[in-house]
Parts: sequence; C-alpha cells; structure tokens
Amino acid sequence: VVGSVDSIWRNILFPVLQGYLKRYPRISFKATTGHSLDVLQWLVDGVIDIALVYQPPRLSRFRVFACHEEDFVLVVHPQHPLACRGEVSIDELSQTKLLYHNWSGAFTQWIHEILPPNHIFQVQIDTAQLILALVKQGIGPAILSRAAVTADLNAKTIVEIPLTGANPTMVLAF
Repeated sequence: VVGSVDSIWRNILFPVLQGYLKRYPRISFKATTGHSLDVLQWLVDGVIDIALVYQPPRLSRFRVFACHEEDFVLVVHPQHPLACRGEVSIDELSQTKLLYHNWSGAFTQWIHEILPPNHIFQVQIDTAQLILALVKQGIGPAILSRAAVTADLNAKTIVEIPLTGANPTMVLAF
C-alpha cells in the first residue's frame, strides 16, 4: 500500500504505476491519496507501507530517502500581462495576487520568506490541478511544480516566467 499526495501521483507516480502493472499483472497494489500530513499519519498508523510526500517524517523509526527533486516555476496564461516579461523579480511578485497552492513544508517556509507577511492571495486551493485550470483560463499567475505544468508548457497553453532576486528558486525533494 502506497500513499502520496495528489500532485505526486498525478504527475510522477501514475505513469510509473501503469508500466509496473503491465509488467507485473499478478501483483496487487493499493494507492491512497491525501495531503502530506494525512499520508504521514497513515504511515504512523500502519495503514500504508510507503509514503511519498514533500514533507518527510521526523520520526526515527522511519527510513527517509529523497527519491526525486522537483523545482517550482511561476506560470501564467500566454495572454496575461506578465507573459511578455522576460522575468519577474521577487519584489514584483509581492505586488502580484497569486493563485496559491500550498505545497507545505519547505515550500511554505520559502513563500513566507519571499512574500510580505500580509500578502493576500487571489485564490487559495489545496489542489494543484485546480490552480492550473485557473491559470489556463487567464485568471492569474501561480507557482507550481514543474511536473504539474510540463504538459501545458509544452502545449503552450501556459508560459513560464523566470523569477529573479533574492532566493528566487524553490526545489523540494520527495
């Protein structure tokens, strides 16, 4: 039984699972999806055998491995005013109403370091795919994992705008 967050399942693990099931059709597999803290609680409770999360457990009874690094990018609709910019500074980002998906852990710490404490997000939704859908409709910019947006970047339904300034990049491992 493997538990993980939706964005890891959707963008990274599901294609691996499909190949695995084709190769080993007699194997029984159970997948569960939840927020990082829920998935970790399931691990503690023995409901799942493996947890793949962005926020690793701090309990010594678990072995923690970093299996994948994921970078985060600022994306907008091609017609959004930021789309014609070659870059956006962290200072400018603090003036922008972002569409916000909280990836938790180190991401939350990073976003609080680069944005003022009173920053107001245009929208906060706990599902990356819903935030991406709003970006694709031109509602506003968002910072999302590269895996979550790669297909849309390749299809040119959204564009990436590089961030500049102090601490402009964020990479999480799971």
